[in-house]
Amino acid sequence: MKVRAGLLILVLGIAAAAAACLWDNDTVAMEGEGLPSVMDAIAGRFDRNPDLYYEMRLERSLAEIEADPESLMAYGNVAVALDKLGRSAEAIPMLEDRIAAVDANDPDLQDHLYKLYANLGTVRVHDWLQRGASTTEFGDLEQAITEIDPALEINPEAHFGREFVQLFLMEMLLNERLDPEPRQRTSHFYETFVNPEGVDQAEHWDKIIEGVTGMVVMGGGWKSPDMYSFLGGVLTSKERAVIGSLAEMRAAELKDAGAPSLFSKETIWTFYAGHGSSALSKEEREDIYSKLRANGDAYTQNRLEFMMPKLEQGEHPDTHADFWAGYTEVPALDLETLGPQAGTLWFRDIRNLIKLGLWIAATVFFGGIAAFIYVRKRNERKANQIPSM
Repeated sequence: MKVRAGLLILVLGIAAAAAACLWDNDTVAMEGEGLPSVMDAIAGRFDRNPDLYYEMRLERSLAEIEADPESLMAYGNVAVALDKLGRSAEAIPMLEDRIAAVDANDPDLQDHLYKLYANLGTVRVHDWLQRGASTTEFGDLEQAITEIDPALEINPEAHFGREFVQLFLMEMLLNERLDPEPRQRTSHFYETFVNPEGVDQAEHWDKIIEGVTGMVVMGGGWKSPDMYSFLGGVLTSKERAVIGSLAEMRAAELKDAGAPSLFSKETIWTFYAGHGSSALSKEEREDIYSKLRANGDAYTQNRLEFMMPKLEQGEHPDTHADFWAGYTEVPALDLETLGPQAGTLWFRDIRNLIKLGLWIAATVFFGGIAAFIYVRKRNERKANQIPSM
């Protein structure tokens, strides 16, 4: 039971944002507001809702579909609510029937069709994982990937254009079950996803960071050690080793609590495409991490304490415009209060500033020597010239 519960936790990180992510009212709202920062994702400082929130939305959305089968957003709300409540299998036939009823050639329904395919692929892989993520029977995982593909054809830039990150991770999860040779498998993964040719590497890694961050805050990657290991690897490769080490601390925290990993160590290490060393000591980083996590927990607890009495009285953000009236969130930490050099977490490590300074100094020094030699030789040539008669 402990392993199965852990698999349910992890699937929300791999597929709740799966290649096309789950779509409901909350997804649309986050699309408009933008993702929380990497630091918020590590701290746990982002919105997570209780079961009652989804139970109320499910009941209301089912009634909407009953009254009006063309209530488009209601299908997504039902699918996501069922998924969040651990009832992913119940959403599959509803979504399949709705896709069959939609005219795929109607230009006005393309966005609706995209969300249907996205949700169907996601809840299907979630159901597979909830049933134990079999290493010998993975037809549902394969089918989920094929259902994600038409969603991406319709809207490849949805969810901040990070779809390729989520799709690659799903495919890698499948490949780990199909290919017993880790060297060949991870080599392909590295060359096609982590470090592909012909792209701006810094920009590419930024997209991976955004994609994995999205899987944490929009799905259940918050409880997945794999997601934080991936995040730590890419951040370290980008020479943002302080923040990378904080992500690795979150992965270690989850592993210590018994959360399982679905990916092999070989796959995880492909994310460490480069090397980086932290500008802060281990003690300083541990102190920063503990304070960030305490702030994230306080943020979540404060939000839940505000929500629950209102939800229990029948109020819901979907139906009560003033639901959040009077809510005050726990303030974010000022990085300057976290310890010496902590302010550099928002930028790059101090070591990179030092490297830049040394590079500039070396350039000026050797450039000065070259200029001095040039001027000296030029003056010598002038002095040796014979005056014309």
